[in-house]
Amino acid sequence: METYLFLTTQDKKKLIKLADAKQLSISTTAGIIINHLDFLVADMYDNYISKGEKQIHIKIKQINKHDLTSITATNCIYCYFNKPLYKGQKINWQNNAIQSELDKTEDPNRFKNIEIRIAYRLKKGKL
Repeated sequence: METYLFLTTQDKKKLIKLADAKQLSISTTAGIIINHLDFLVADMYDNYISKGEKQIHIKIKQINKHDLTSITATNCIYCYFNKPLYKGQKINWQNNAIQSELDKTEDPNRFKNIEIRIAYRLKKGKL
């Protein structure tokens, strides 16, 4: 499944930092968070909670069988990092299942994007 995330600069940095800490790619990290939160977030919000200025194109392995929208994907990442209240109620956005999966996942494609960028720059003679 492919979609776009519209993140703020702060949330993008948090996502990158989390991916580096767990030794995962950004898309794998985002995919884990989105797969755990998408049903919950899709039921709660039908528009962007906070639409950031940074656009990221990601490909994720989606275990759920419904279409993922950029609104839901962006809201999942926002909720994970910013923990908004929903109708005055606290929700555990960073639940144990997400943390456990982030810790257990091994990502052989962690450096794939970096390798592709280096190969592209070598081809263009800009390295």
